[in-house]
Amino acid sequence: METQQTLIKKSTNNPAWNENFKFPVRKKDLVLRIEVFDHTIMGSKLIGYVPIPLNSFINQEKNTKWFELH
Repeated sequence: METQQTLIKKSTNNPAWNENFKFPVRKKDLVLRIEVFDHTIMGSKLIGYVPIPLNSFINQEKNTKWFELH
């Protein structure tokens, strides 16, 4: 399993990351799991996550969909 992390966006309820990551994909039946955390002085708390099937990215097309957190 490979993981990458965005920068922490401080003091905002509307963060925008606009960051790009590349992952090697060996199997298209895998799922990308994106997790969102609230980072405070007291620690980090998981707000939610979204699973995205890699087979939804056909021919390396750019995906501009919105996903709801679970």
